[in-house]
Amino acid sequence: MSYCLKHLSEIKVLGVYTSVNQLAQVTAAILKNEDNILIKGNESSKEWSLLQDLIIKYAAQPIESLNIKDVMPPSEGYGATTFNMKVGRKVAQYGNQYVTQNQGADSLLIMHRVLNLLFAEKSHRSQTFTPDNEAITASQLKNAIPLKK
Repeated sequence: MSYCLKHLSEIKVLGVYTSVNQLAQVTAAILKNEDNILIKGNESSKEWSLLQDLIIKYAAQPIESLNIKDVMPPSEGYGATTFNMKVGRKVAQYGNQYVTQNQGADSLLIMHRVLNLLFAEKSHRSQTFTPDNEAITASQLKNAIPLKK
């Protein structure tokens, strides 16, 4: 795990965005040179193909304060916590911290797979990751991340 974290940017953002435009604005505001961006989304969305161009567009503009409204009220049924991984201390929290969630290591496994492809030079940094046969076969195992072609 610490090996994977060394290759990630210092700022890690997790969120659910209601539009590709909103996601592009937030991403462009925190983007630095040589950052790697891992975004999980739905390629069948009509807006999805515009994401890379929108991030570049917003990154080229002066950074303004983002006017993004929280369109959904906070839920009492979940909680999110941010930890400083170097010292193992909680640095931020939101929502109910006593809710049990089974999120597993899905994101870490996806990052591991993508990083392996990048370092093996089988993928490019600006390429959309599409699961190959090996990943799809592995995803059909018990407790695996479900992937589709």
